[in-house]
Amino acid sequence: MLGFLAPKWTDEWSASLTSQDNRLHFTDSEGVVLYYRLPQDGIFRGAVNSRQAHYRLTGNLRDGVSVFDRRSQQTQLFSPAGKGVWLLSAVFDNYGNRINFIRTNGLLTEVRHSDGYTLTLAWQQSQLMSIDLVTPQRQRLVSCHYDSNDFLAECDTFQFSHLWHEYTSEGFMTRWRDTDKTCVDIRYDPQGRAVSTLSTEGYFDDRFIYNDDEKCTTYLDAEGGETRYWYNEDGLVTRSTDPLGREEITVWNNARLQSRTDALGRTTAYRYNREGEIIQVTLPGGYSLYYDYNENGQLARLTTPGDQVWQWDYDDKGSMVCLIDPQGRKQQFSYSEQGDLLARVLPGGSHLALAP
Repeated sequence: MLGFLAPKWTDEWSASLTSQDNRLHFTDSEGVVLYYRLPQDGIFRGAVNSRQAHYRLTGNLRDGVSVFDRRSQQTQLFSPAGKGVWLLSAVFDNYGNRINFIRTNGLLTEVRHSDGYTLTLAWQQSQLMSIDLVTPQRQRLVSCHYDSNDFLAECDTFQFSHLWHEYTSEGFMTRWRDTDKTCVDIRYDPQGRAVSTLSTEGYFDDRFIYNDDEKCTTYLDAEGGETRYWYNEDGLVTRSTDPLGREEITVWNNARLQSRTDALGRTTAYRYNREGEIIQVTLPGGYSLYYDYNENGQLARLTTPGDQVWQWDYDDKGSMVCLIDPQGRKQQFSYSEQGDLLARVLPGGSHLALAP
């Protein structure tokens, strides 16, 4: 994993596409890698990976591939950046809000927002040194420093805090501290898995024990409580016991949760549509919740026990404009040209106006 900050870091700007062995690999903002089979004609037509079905791939390898996220209603555009590599070049929504990512010699050097904001990124020997806001007025936002192994050792940000990091020679973080005098130490096993965390203030004092033969991980908290997790071949938890001995069983099908049974034997079951969206939740006692969606994957109708129905309506930009509760009471919403919520009309006619 290689984000623009350093190895083993990930970030939203480092999402990318790469082609390997007749498959396209999509690395999202969380560092998750999804595989898509390359079409024979090189054109994607709404390609889906069932493990993360909210992503839709369209476009072609020559001109660029777009990834639409049905959850956020935003689209990422990836442009060719060398043999078998496509880097993030833009993010936009249905309102025309857009962020463009400008690269120089393969490095991200400028970020431009359609609202007029521009960021510049300064590099030294392929290491990010700083991020500045240059319009509407210049301001230093981020400063970075690195250790002798090229790992991010210090990061000072305007919006958040000043952080320091230490690593093993392999790049595993062994300590982080901040300006609030919080200091956390992390230890690892030979496989690179965290086995303990400890802070000087005592907020973190955790241990992890791994049993690969049983596919079980034991977590020991600061108070001596023991929680155990058993997992399947995909790393998904199938059984757990808490410090009081209560057991929970979970059943999966291709990364989709099918059911969860608690210590009292009460089972909650889940059904999905072809898009991977939950359409029914069966609760203990036999009651069910039913979900319906529009063509863009947005929740349009919820039916709860007793045939209580909630309804949502959206405009052509994907913003919710109306919510009707089971009693027929209606709430309405209006937005600016950029998609900012401007007003909300409550049942009974009360009007709430929000500053743009």
